[in-house]
Amino acid sequence: MQLLVASPSRLQREAIRRSLTHSAFTVEAYAADLDSLRAAIFGSAPRLALLSARCGQLAQAVAELPKRGIQVAVLAEGSELDLIYQVVVDSKATVLAPPIIDDSGELHGAQRFVAQLDRLHRGLVPMLRSKPEPTTANAPRPTVIAIGASTGGPAAIRELLNALPRPLSAAVLVVQHIDAEYTQGFSDWLESVCGLPSHLADGDESPQAGHVYVAPAGHHLVMLDHGRLALQRGSAMDASSRRGSAVPQPGDAVEAGHRRAADRDG
Repeated sequence: MQLLVASPSRLQREAIRRSLTHSAFTVEAYAADLDSLRAAIFGSAPRLALLSARCGQLAQAVAELPKRGIQVAVLAEGSELDLIYQVVVDSKATVLAPPIIDDSGELHGAQRFVAQLDRLHRGLVPMLRSKPEPTTANAPRPTVIAIGASTGGPAAIRELLNALPRPLSAAVLVVQHIDAEYTQGFSDWLESVCGLPSHLADGDESPQAGHVYVAPAGHHLVMLDHGRLALQRGSAMDASSRRGSAVPQPGDAVEAGHRRAADRDG
């Protein structure tokens, strides 16, 4: 699939280029801003534009490009999600966590980035070739239970999950402050002691009732308006950070009447 990339950050553009070197994706044009991207657009093949949250006129581009047969995903993480929240809510654009290059020149997040693109590509191709189905304001929206915990949290979370009714009609979002090397083991342990399918969230899934989604270390779990989960890197966090939170926010797909949350620290 052909991609268009707009980002004012040369380092971010380079991180994307390196991430896609051995992938099935081809970047048709890189641009530092949206005006340059518009000038580079040509042809009619189905394409996807990756727009940095730092681009000016982002809301205008997110509304304009789909009319030209170009679907849009926004590159954002951490505090950038706050900047684009309303744009994402209004447009229902997909949010992708971009790869990064650290101060030593090492690339991080490339595999996750390509995997997100691959999932997005599989969903976009049928949509680009056919007329989208009409949506309705009364479409079902997911119910979630959000749990955040720190020291002593695993035992409390086990107790809470085991107390929930079966079959469970809600998805469970869990953020446990824990070292990165233990998060997968924690997810597996929850499944074994609670009998609910447990997954390490990858930031691009629709939560299913009766399933548990555990945030990777150092990340928040955010539910976007179209009902999909996104990962948000926490403030001042690195890969070994234990901080994080489960964040179903006002105005997202979790309606106030359907929202339940537990925040329990041991």
